[in-house]
This record gives sequence, structure tokens and C-alpha cells, in this order.
Amino acid sequence: MVVLTNLNKKILIIDTSPRYKLSEEDFNLRKKMYIFSPEKTKCIDPFFGRVVISNKKTDSNIKFDISGMVLLINPEDKTFQIIETYGSSYDYDEAFWVNEDVFILAGWR
Repeated sequence: MVVLTNLNKKILIIDTSPRYKLSEEDFNLRKKMYIFSPEKTKCIDPFFGRVVISNKKTDSNIKFDISGMVLLINPEDKTFQIIETYGSSYDYDEAFWVNEDVFILAGWR
């Protein structure tokens, strides 16, 4: 998979990172923030950690942090890989899929 992090740089991501699992509740809580691939077989969350959402029976809270992660998620089994981590000097504003295997992250440093 190739991820374009800016207009001048291409990074090849090799599928060797550990896989983690989201609970059904966590997956559904953040689902509106996910960017799904054209065939919906995977999605990315470019704001994980940066935008923290919590939901209680009486209210929902949204908080912002200075660092974040980009996750590649399998929506079927809720497993994910951490593609990238970033801090306060870097942020993503937009993400979209070019095809089923390539996505672009747009942001600033």
C-alpha cells in the first residue's frame, strides 16, 4: 500500500505492524469520522487520539489532544493497524481513497 503524506513524498507501508481490535462500541462511536474505501472493505481514521469521543447515557463529550494516530481499520472484524503517529507540529485535515488500495492524507507541518 502506498500512502502519500505530502505532494513531494511517497511512503511505502509494509503490512507487518501489529493488529489491535476495537470494541463494537468504540467502532460505532467514531464511525462518522472514518473514511471508507470505495468497496467499504477498509477504512482509515486520521484523527484517532487527536479527537477523543466519550459517550455516556446522559451525554457525549468530544475532546481534542495535541497528538494523534492514523489507523487502518478492517470494518468487518474491527481490527486495526497504526499507520502513523503525529504530534502538535503535524496535522491532517483531509483524507480520501484513490482506489481500494491507495489513500491520500492531506495536512500541514
